[in-house]
Amino acid sequence: MPEKQTHTLDVPGARLHCQVRGQGPALLLIPGSNGDADLFDAVADLLAPRYTVISYDRRGFSRSTLNGSCDNSAWDETHVNDARCLLRAVAEGPAYVFGSSAGAVIDPELIRRLSVNIGFFLDHEVRQAPGYRPDLATLDAQQERIVLGGGRDSRQHFPYRPSLALADRWGKSVTDFPGDHTGYWSQPDGFAATLINVLTSPTP
Repeated sequence: MPEKQTHTLDVPGARLHCQVRGQGPALLLIPGSNGDADLFDAVADLLAPRYTVISYDRRGFSRSTLNGSCDNSAWDETHVNDARCLLRAVAEGPAYVFGSSAGAVIDPELIRRLSVNIGFFLDHEVRQAPGYRPDLATLDAQQERIVLGGGRDSRQHFPYRPSLALADRWGKSVTDFPGDHTGYWSQPDGFAATLINVLTSPTP
């Protein structure tokens, strides 16, 4: 099993808990609402022989603490800047980024920690994340660098729809990953294999 190094990084308004393992090109794994770095443990271990895998607790969740209040008016910019700061601190050169939403978990220690996140999630994520409106012109300009993905077992659910909408807009296809909305946790072997294939193949 690859060695996992745990670090903290001070960023404007917060101290982030992050984990780094492996070697090779940098790959940042961003957890969804109410999740944290440990949801990626299994898939990160499988990816580590090929990539320097960086995972973290987003600000306000689990072990990433806030320094003061949370500014919801800049929700998207704040999390983008946190990810950028992590990459600047750990990565050397260009990096891959994988982002996912939260899902159900049953590991006892992890579920206890995630259940504490519910209050922050309800106050600072439930309204802010669905209300975010992306800059489509900017996304259009970067479409060749973006891989659209979704869970094979959750095609009929809401989180799959943004990928479908962008696929239709760009004339591209959605890459289906094993499992549902959090296949990286429930089916890490198949998920890691699909992700490696996506990262090493031309953008579909």
